[in-house]
Formats: sequence, C-alpha cells, structure tokens
Amino acid sequence: MSVAVSKPVTWVAFLALATHVTYVDNGFVWLDHGDLEWGRALRALSRPWALFTESFAATGFYRPVVALSQAVDYGIYGLWAPGHHLTNLLLHTAVVVAVPAFCRSYFDLGSREAVVAAAVVAVHPLSWLPVGAIAYRPELLVTLWVLISLTLYARIRRKDEASTRLTEVLCAVALGLGCMSKEPALFWFLGAAGVWELQKGRTLPVYRLGEHRGFFVLLSMTVCVYLLLRGRAVGMGWHLTQPDLSLGEHFGTRAAVLAERLLELMSPFLPGLSDATRVRGVWDPLVAVSLFATAAVVAGWFLWLRRQWEVGLLLLFLAVGLAPALQILPGPRFSSPHYSYFAVTAVGVAVALVGRCFREKSGLKRWAVAGLGAWLMLAVVSTSVGGLRFENDIRLFTPEVERDPAFREGHTYLGDAYGLLGDLERAADHYIAALKPASTGARVLAYLDEEATCLNLIQIRSLQGRFDEVDRLRAGCVGVP
Repeated sequence: MSVAVSKPVTWVAFLALATHVTYVDNGFVWLDHGDLEWGRALRALSRPWALFTESFAATGFYRPVVALSQAVDYGIYGLWAPGHHLTNLLLHTAVVVAVPAFCRSYFDLGSREAVVAAAVVAVHPLSWLPVGAIAYRPELLVTLWVLISLTLYARIRRKDEASTRLTEVLCAVALGLGCMSKEPALFWFLGAAGVWELQKGRTLPVYRLGEHRGFFVLLSMTVCVYLLLRGRAVGMGWHLTQPDLSLGEHFGTRAAVLAERLLELMSPFLPGLSDATRVRGVWDPLVAVSLFATAAVVAGWFLWLRRQWEVGLLLLFLAVGLAPALQILPGPRFSSPHYSYFAVTAVGVAVALVGRCFREKSGLKRWAVAGLGAWLMLAVVSTSVGGLRFENDIRLFTPEVERDPAFREGHTYLGDAYGLLGDLERAADHYIAALKPASTGARVLAYLDEEATCLNLIQIRSLQGRFDEVDRLRAGCVGVP
C-alpha cells in the first residue's frame, strides 16, 4: 500500500476509533453475562485445539475462532469488561481498514472512492450492537475474514493484479477463519464470488476459470475441512426450526423484515434492538414497500447492466449480504439489526458511486458533498452517543422496551438487573411483561427463554413471601417442576 493510500486509510481508522471510544469504558450487558460472567463461552488456552472440537457457548453453533478470541481476552483481562470492549472496537477498526482494499479489488473503485466507502462503514450506526455487546463479536470477525478472502479472491482472478501461491493460501485461510467465526461466511463468500464472476467479465481482464484449477481445489479442500470439523463438533444438521407460519406469512413477514433492514442501512440513526417481529401476510402495506424496493433493485440491475458494471455488482452484492437476514436458516431471533452489519460495506460503495456520478457536475457535486457530510455527522453523533448505553442493562434496555413493549428479551434482562439491585417488585413487573403475549392482538415473533424467566419470577415471588403466586406460576410455566 502506497503512502498516498495508507494516509487516508489511517485517518479513516482514527475516525472509527474516535466515534466508538465511548464503547470501551462499559460493563457486561445482555448475552455477555452468560457467555463471559457465567463462563459459557470461555475455554482454557492451555488446550487451544479443543476449541475446534466442541460447540460454541453450549449452543449448536460452531465458532472456534470467536471462542479463541474470547479465551485470549480472558487470559489478558480476566473479567475486566473494558478490555473485552476494546477488542471489539479494534476488530471493527480492522474491518474499516480492510474495506478500501476490498473496494479497489472487488469493485474496482478508485483510492478516494474506497476511502469514502470506508468512512461510511467506520461511523455507520449498524456498528452499534456488534461493537457495544461483546457477545456479538462473531459479526465483526466474520465480516473481517470474508472481506479479506474476497479481496484476495478478486486479486487472484484479475490479470491486472499481482498474486502468488501465497495469496491463494492466504485466501483459503481467510475463508476458513470466516467459516469458523459465523455460519453465513460460506454463503457470503460463495455468493459474492459468484456474482463477481458473473459481472466482472464485462470490463475487467480476468483469467479463465480453468487457469486457476489448483486454487479452486484449495478452496474446496478448505470448505471440506471446515465441514468435517463442524460435523464432528455439532453435527451436520441445523438445530433451530422455522416458526409456525403459513406460506403467505413466511413470505410476508420476511418481506417486511427486508424493508426494515434496508431502512436501517440508509438511516444515520441508531436502530432498535427489539427482535419482536409482527407476523404479516402478503397484502400488508410494509410488504408492498419491500416488494417495490426489490423490484427497483432488479430493474436497476438490468438498467445498469450494460452501462456501469459496478452498479450491477453492487446490487447483487447487497442481495447476497442481506440474504441471511431473511432467516432461510432460522436463528434464535427472527429479526435483529446486527444481521445487516456485513451489508454496510455495500452502503459505503453506493455512496462512492453516487459521488462518482456527481463528480463532473459542480452544482450537484456541492449538494452531494453537503448531503454526505450531514449524514456522516448525524451518524457520528448517534453512534457515539449510543456507546454510552452499554454501561449496564438498565441503561441499554429501558429505552428499548419503552419503544417496543413486545421486546420480551429486553424485559427479561431488565428483570435480572433490578433483581440484582434488590428492587424485587420492579424485577417482577418486567418478568411478567416478558411472559405475557403482545397487547396489540397481532401475532408477534419474539425470542424468550421462557423457562428461565419463569424460574426467576418464581424466585422473586418466593423472596417476597407470595407463595400463592409461586404455586400458580409452577403450574402454568412450561418446563418448571
């Protein structure tokens, strides 16, 4: 990397650090309690290879790279939360630093355009949850390794980029590390590489696929090793099941979630944390908005297919990046803003390409620069202020349950927090709010460990001496003896 390129990248890295400095001096929140304070995700560094032979944090997920990073953190910091938060911040900064090289090799952007894209990623509010909650580190690691692997892939395939056998090995290693960080890595790599192969031949000088036969064999071997290790640790099946919805509801609810993810990508404000997702049919207005946006993307791809190949590639890359958020393979939470973190890079590229269109139009260029500057300033402020809320669960979740009372998991963690403070009545109120169905009358999908919440409420009522309620709770709570 030349000095002319490295200096702007350094400034963008500083921008990421400065925007998120408020995220470091915080405590453990949300899933951090179970993963770190209770030790579910912690393993001894004395047997590092054991991390690759078991599931992550007593779940059905296989994420040994995440477990290794947390084991290293624990060896350095113990349970000093700011140290773990600092690692998350450094990983986000590493993602930002990786973006310019990715944009130049994959999208063929200029150096300045690539830095603009990185600046958007540096301050985007969708970094809020992956940086602020230590347990969401998988999102940072998988994004970093997939971006690196795609950068190296594009360099290897392009005739105008220098590459060696070492580059091919590093690409395979990055792919393997990404797959062992979070499950969508393999889909993202194959999908993004596939759409690049589909689009790049229109303008870029590339090698024929047969000329890199050995490289593709190496990638295949990497995937096979990953699948074998994963199969040994957690099996080859998927341990989560789809919600009980009709075909129309499956389609409508996912379309609405897609619209929500797209709005979050465009917004300079913090997204909500609630995973409460209203079940929608195909005729819901929000579904119509989502379908219109999807149709616009498809039409845009065909419109720009022969005019600017980068725009067509961007639309396909965005589709690949958002596809896992549609819960084709179900996760514990049907909807969450961190599912869009990988796709933030596409937003940065879109901003850079819009800037390219206005470059030759001085009047519009001034408006474009002013608009981008205003968006960046709003994003910096909202993202930076958001870091203060990770001080504790009460500060994090209170605004969220006020915004969306159906956020059942938020109520549960507030109940835990108030219980530890000795405010038993307020703790019980939040547990009850978590256990009751949504008051709107609409069907809502929201994650909740119902058995644990019931047990906590029973414990609270026992401490209060309200044993008649304890008996009713024991009779009504599923799985409680």
